[in-house]
Amino acid sequence: MRRKPKTKYWLKTVTATALSSVITLNSTGLFLLQSNPFAVPPFVPPPPPREYLEQQCEERGCDFALLDSIIFCESTWRMVKNSQSSAYGYFQIIDGTERTTPQYKAGERKFDPYTNIDMGLYLFETRGTNPWNESKHCWQKKYRQVLSSAQ
Repeated sequence: MRRKPKTKYWLKTVTATALSSVITLNSTGLFLLQSNPFAVPPFVPPPPPREYLEQQCEERGCDFALLDSIIFCESTWRMVKNSQSSAYGYFQIIDGTERTTPQYKAGERKFDPYTNIDMGLYLFETRGTNPWNESKHCWQKKYRQVLSSAQ
């Protein structure tokens, strides 16, 4: 009976890349699990805009119900342009006001839903409700309704 010749494998390690780890077969035949420094984190989609505003309000300590009322009266939670001015987005931010925000100075614009919310939060934190005084009759009434229904 003829014996098969022994095949010599000179490969000492075999590497398979996963999202967050590397599995290595070392020369003794053991598998080693190591973290992969080149791993790309999985994509996590942002929350819906209203949920994003709520999260931001929790982090910053601002009144979500009030800002939600302002957005409802300004745009009914739609990213729309006002046909009579340069106002755009959930918070209906006009061009001149947009230019005063740090987001604008960083190259971001009010046309992105999340940037629009961030700009609105910045304006609220620095100017209160003044940028939305024109619709105060609407959002103040809605805010009172929200507060009374919460009790």
